[in-house]
Formats: sequence, structure tokens, C-alpha cells
Amino acid sequence: MKTGASSTNCRVCTRRGVLRLAGLAAVSAATASLYGCGPTSEDEQNVRDSVDSQLNQLTTLSGSELLGERAADVEKLKVSCDDFVRALFDGAGWTVDEVGFEGSIATAKVSLTCRSFSKVLDALKEAYTAQALEDGGYPDESELYGTAGKSLLECIRAASLDKRLVDVTLTKNDGSWIVDENGNHALISALMGF
Repeated sequence: MKTGASSTNCRVCTRRGVLRLAGLAAVSAATASLYGCGPTSEDEQNVRDSVDSQLNQLTTLSGSELLGERAADVEKLKVSCDDFVRALFDGAGWTVDEVGFEGSIATAKVSLTCRSFSKVLDALKEAYTAQALEDGGYPDESELYGTAGKSLLECIRAASLDKRLVDVTLTKNDGSWIVDENGNHALISALMGF
């Protein structure tokens, strides 16, 4: 009788062991399939290409397209918006350093080399003040714009290229990673040096 009971217990143990192994195999398969759905090296390359494409597009827009409402301010200075943007972006460059993923959101850490417009404005104020003093005082409003406009492109060209880091967000849409509105705003602000 003991032999039969032991035999039954062994069969039960064996069945439990087989069920446990089957359960572990199912969990392993599910885990593997989850990892298979995660970001791949192809996703990372797609993010890098998307950021690069967006930066190429931004730096080749016409001045009025890029500046929008601010284009009128540049034109008041009797400076072409295209000349302004070309001078500002001359020598600009970038690299995508890292890419991270969180669900359907990707973040690309980008190193930009470009001019700082805030530094250009500081140099422009100094140049304008020096010119106004040389001319014997501050000109009237129309002369003010002409004086500032003459110095603006020179100040941009003289400004050093600075390195800045920016986080660019992208969202996955129909299998492609697209720079989203926040990411685009971050790129424009960093490129313009605001």
C-alpha cells in the first residue's frame, strides 16, 4: 500500500513539476515577446534620422518662414530675413548624442553648435551706441533702424559659435518617430540662441 501511495505522490509531484515548468516557459515567452516589442536599433536610427532631418529642414527654411511674426522686426532694420537667418546659421552643426525611450515617446539628446542671438543683441547694442556717439548723438527713429541694421549682420558674423545641449522629444506615429511640437520648439529656440 505504501508503494502505491508513493507512486501516486511521485506522479502528482511530477505533474506539478511539469505544470510549473510549463508556467515558467509561458512567462519566459511572454517576457521575450515584450522585449521584442520594445525599441530596436532600427528605432534608434529612425529617431536620429528624424532629428537630423528636422534640423536640416529648419536651417534651410526661408527667413520669413522661420521667423514668422518676428520677420517684421528684422525687416524694420532694412535687413533681409534670408540674409539674417543665413548669417545666424552659418557654421551651425549638430550631433545626436543619446536616444532614450519611454513607451511611444523618445528623447534625443542633441549637441548643437550655433550662435547665441542674445549675445548678438548685446554686441549690437554696443555697436549701435558707439556709432551713435560717433555721429554726435542718437538719430531719429528712421535713422535708428538704419544704424542698427548696418551693424546687425556684422555682429552676427562676428559672434562665436557656442555649444549647447537640447533634449528633443519625438512620438511614434504609424511606425515612424516624428519630432513633436515640444521637440520642434526646443530645436528652434536652441538654434536661434534665445
